[in-house]
Amino acid sequence: MSNKKIFAIIFLLAFLMRLTALFSFAEEKSLLYVNDSQTYLQTAKNILEHGVYSMEISETPHQDNFRTPLYPLFLLPFVWLRTSLYVPAIVQSIIMSFGIGLVFWLGQKIFSRKAAITAAVLFALEPTGALISAQIMAEAIFTPLFLGALFSVLMYIKTSKTKFLWYGSSLLAMSALARPIAFPLFIILPTAVWFVNHHIKTFSVVVNDKYKKIARHAAASLGIFFLIISPWLYFIFFTVHSSSFSSIVWTQGYEYRARYFDEWRAKRGAPDEDRLPYADMRPVNETLDARAIAPIKLVVTNYLKTHFPQYLWFHFIRVPYLFTDSGYASILNGIPQLNFNYDTTHGTVSGGFLEQIDWRQPSQTVIRVENQPLFLVLFFADLFFIVVALLAVANPLIFFWRQRQWSKEIIFLIGIILLYSAIASPIGGPRFRIPINPLLFLLAADTILILNKFRSDTKPLTQKM
Repeated sequence: MSNKKIFAIIFLLAFLMRLTALFSFAEEKSLLYVNDSQTYLQTAKNILEHGVYSMEISETPHQDNFRTPLYPLFLLPFVWLRTSLYVPAIVQSIIMSFGIGLVFWLGQKIFSRKAAITAAVLFALEPTGALISAQIMAEAIFTPLFLGALFSVLMYIKTSKTKFLWYGSSLLAMSALARPIAFPLFIILPTAVWFVNHHIKTFSVVVNDKYKKIARHAAASLGIFFLIISPWLYFIFFTVHSSSFSSIVWTQGYEYRARYFDEWRAKRGAPDEDRLPYADMRPVNETLDARAIAPIKLVVTNYLKTHFPQYLWFHFIRVPYLFTDSGYASILNGIPQLNFNYDTTHGTVSGGFLEQIDWRQPSQTVIRVENQPLFLVLFFADLFFIVVALLAVANPLIFFWRQRQWSKEIIFLIGIILLYSAIASPIGGPRFRIPINPLLFLLAADTILILNKFRSDTKPLTQKM
């Protein structure tokens, strides 16, 4: 079957899956993902009605940089036309489905065709990804841009053609303007240049053609990245007078981290007087006035500084939690016919079924499963993502074992996944994993295909016949 036909089939599968998720909601307001959707919509509304970039619900909103600009700008025409929320949801489902098709189209340039097809189909049909990308959230815009950036950089590493580096720099910058989690990843651009030229033995500042080439390409890639985001940087530095790429890092970034860390310390006997002073943290109120973030920032910064070595350890051990929650509990909870009610939080920390099992008393879990067999769905769903992650991380070793050489592209891809996981820690969870799910599926599928080929090659001749 031709690539175009496979692309069309994958696009159709992904789109139908997202339409199913979209129209499974009981009412239109279900498309709003808690307060996140509201802040995006309000930002677009304030641009149109007040000419002010702000999420604040007010007749005189104050400028803020809580939401990076790409998704609010995407919503502008729909807010201006006062369309149903289903309209932008359908449009972004089409964009996301196109991006999933590109997972196949671009994935086969790095991996085998079978691995690319497998990864794209899994990503197309994965329920949590379908559900979230059908809601009023930035994931449907961010994920195709982010994957396009990563595949472009991988193609640069594979071919050494600088046009792919320029594509990757541009798309990564646009990804950062969609979701701020991509901003720190600009470091992968000069790192990719080093990967392409890693055979150079010296790192001394010697004026020669090879050194100039590395410096020129690294500087150009960073230049493209920062040139594209420069209007946003100008806005946050000179209009909002902020030093943060997005002020969301203090409420949904460091505040969440501090709360998770505080709960973790409390379970280990931290005295009350040494806990996070919640009373001093004035939450962002119902008007979504971002000026309320300042006291949160102060309290959180002081708390994490005081316990910084312990926090680093906590941050490190939470990295794997990005891969342990399928997110299917929320889906089952949302199907009224199942009469399924599962608490998806463990304190403040969200977690999957496996995370919440008390392994010291496994009999309690057995009783829960006997009383509610749907817990088995959560068990195997969480286990699936853990196995996928393990197969993905093992891929470079399996590749080396069979080929007796390292793959620069695969090692670089694993590095990106680990760096992304470290940035997402300790929050983790299925929503943060969505953009890297196709990368995990590609690596895992490739690992299985390599092992299967080895098994086939080692069969006795009589078995093969």
